Amino acid sequence: MSILQEIEKSPYWLPNRIDQAGQRIQFVRYDEAILEQPGFLANKQWQAEQVISVDDLLRLRPQTGEVRFIFHTGFCRSTLLHSALTEPDNITGINEPEILNSLARLRSPNPRVIEAVIRKLSHSREMGRAVLIKPSNFPNRLIPMITQARPDTPAVLMTNSLKEFLLAIVRKGYLGRQWGRQYYLEAANYAGNAAGFKDHIPGMTDLQVAALGWLFMQSWFSSLLEGPSGQSLRLLRSEYLDKNRKKALLAANRHLGLQIANEQIAEIVKGGVFEQDAKTGEDYQSKSQRDAKRSHSAVVDEEIAEVGKWISELARVSQLKVPLKQSLT
Repeated sequence: MSILQEIEKSPYWLPNRIDQAGQRIQFVRYDEAILEQPGFLANKQWQAEQVISVDDLLRLRPQTGEVRFIFHTGFCRSTLLHSALTEPDNITGINEPEILNSLARLRSPNPRVIEAVIRKLSHSREMGRAVLIKPSNFPNRLIPMITQARPDTPAVLMTNSLKEFLLAIVRKGYLGRQWGRQYYLEAANYAGNAAGFKDHIPGMTDLQVAALGWLFMQSWFSSLLEGPSGQSLRLLRSEYLDKNRKKALLAANRHLGLQIANEQIAEIVKGGVFEQDAKTGEDYQSKSQRDAKRSHSAVVDEEIAEVGKWISELARVSQLKVPLKQSLT
């Protein structure tokens, strides 16, 4: 069997990166046990790698499963939702694959390549298993291309309140604040009209810049919900998942067509998924208490409140209601 045949037939060979010219693509092979473990795909250790041409990628015809998506704005419990919905044995989870980040870095990604990458990511490990893909928030600009490539594929868009978003940035320290500025810079490329802010960005605080990125992403999600693929999209707010776990999972299961039995949903809600931090595996209550202590201070709370007022006024002028209205019911 040639390497191309092996890549085509094995669900453990997955695309990882594409070169800047968009002509060659790196595939990596994972051990089955590692692939089944929780965590971001981009952080998992692979066993072997192979570089093939994009032309070869386009010719691959893997055995694909029904693919579904969770897109998100960052720091909004999307990993928790993904972990909960991939608990059943009949759902395969792909959590933050690097290849979608790599494609998003290209100036003009080829829609045929995006479709071929999604086809390989949705390679079914067993007949009848659905594949639930949660990209990072970085490749959100690809969502229209992904939905065009898979027009009938349902997806959940997940977001949170500005306060929750900014508190998450604060508790991650200087790396979080740096990430917030990068978040804005990326969103400004496609998700909002940044021209009026360009000259003012250097003088803004880190939280102002991050909040502006959040506002742009709210606008982007709003345009997606109102766009050609809006019928296949539903919005879920993180606080709804927190307060209505069973209802949120039932609604997500129904919209995504994952066919998880109601009894299984009830067991998932009672099980360890909601007792552990979805990213680290730590006890959720203990981590939440530490996070609250690390995130809050009189100075931080005052700044977040002032930034919130500013963003609310910008949203009002833009005729955008934020955070976006929950539509996953």
